[in-house]
Amino acid sequence: REDAPLVQGLLEQALVLVETDDVRQPPAFGQDEPRAKPDEERRGADEDRRGGFDRGGWIAPYAHEEGWRFITSVYERADALLLGRKTWEIWETFWPHHDEGDPVSHGINVLPKYVPSTTLTDPTWQNTHVIDGDVEAAVRELKAKPGRELQVHGSGDLLRWLLERDLVERRDG
Repeated sequence: REDAPLVQGLLEQALVLVETDDVRQPPAFGQDEPRAKPDEERRGADEDRRGGFDRGGWIAPYAHEEGWRFITSVYERADALLLGRKTWEIWETFWPHHDEGDPVSHGINVLPKYVPSTTLTDPTWQNTHVIDGDVEAAVRELKAKPGRELQVHGSGDLLRWLLERDLVERRDG
């Protein structure tokens, strides 16, 4: 889909999972298990039911080893995360308590997390940086830093905003 692509660039990658009915949902395995390795029990039917959505955790039954390897490889390429406030708030309630030392859970916890927001103040989750001024200039500055990828996960509203300002270098998907 043109308006919700998998975005990959030299310093920026966004991963957005969109169902065929254009619903943007987290990959989600529930608040007690946000992701499942292939041999783990899968849960998540109650994941993100905002707005009366009754199909939370839709991806859980389809998790498999190849998918886990792909997700792991994505996080291994990250130097920093650019997250929308809603995504950051969902992650902040879970990930600080579930660092298993793997590239995904540990990466999410220790990588710098940049969050454009006018309402988030004094975040306590390690390595969180609020962007509260000129967001476009701040993102351009982050992209100009040497290193690996600046990744956007979830954060559909932020991704749309980035695309409108030509802040995504290349789109795949």
